[in-house]
Amino acid sequence: KESNIDDIKKELQKNVLESQNNNTDINQYLRKVENIYNILKLNKIKKIIDKVKEYTNEIDKNNKSINNELSNSEKIIKKIEENSSLKECQSKIESTIDDKDIDGCIKNITDLKTYILNEENNINTYFKNAEEYNKNVLLNFNNIEMADTKSQYILNIKKNNGTNSNDYNINELKEHKNKSNGYKDEADKNTKAIKKNKELFEKYKQDVTVLLNKYSALALKNKFDKTKTDSEQIIKEIKDQIYL
Repeated sequence: KESNIDDIKKELQKNVLESQNNNTDINQYLRKVENIYNILKLNKIKKIIDKVKEYTNEIDKNNKSINNELSNSEKIIKKIEENSSLKECQSKIESTIDDKDIDGCIKNITDLKTYILNEENNINTYFKNAEEYNKNVLLNFNNIEMADTKSQYILNIKKNNGTNSNDYNINELKEHKNKSNGYKDEADKNTKAIKKNKELFEKYKQDVTVLLNKYSALALKNKFDKTKTDSEQIIKEIKDQIYL
């Protein structure tokens, strides 16, 4: 049966999605283990600082990618909000309106709903991408914290051994860590902003669907009332002819 086939398709799609998510989690874990190993085997402050620079650049790159996704999601929301049809037709339906207004609102709301449905995959993708970029930001910041810990460990050993550690520009590491922390906070804030845009998008989608259903029902009611009125008029005219 067709319904059974659809159920099987949905189940397969669900399993594929779960597998993809699991693979992503596994890959994230493997990357984390690899990074821990790479940091632990570093035994010179300069090499640690160079590694921290790499992590900082990676965080900066992912943060900029999140900014781009935020901009993309804002464009969709802005276009929906610039469309006056939703507010106008929401206010009109509360009052008595003629068939012309009903037809106009049905057309405008249908156009808006079509735009929303066409952009649904896009806004979901923007949020999904932002989440992945943000995971990378957190992973790389965690690497920086581990690198900082390792550098402190090396400095303590040198201090205990009486080795001069003044040559090491440890402040450079702190500068990159502080810079990365700022990127991390911005990335988290913007990822949450994209999530809010996605939720707002879902609300607009629901509002448009509900309003379109109301106008469709109103158009059907008016058509029925008109047919009823026309029928009554025809019957009246027939009766008038009979009793002439």
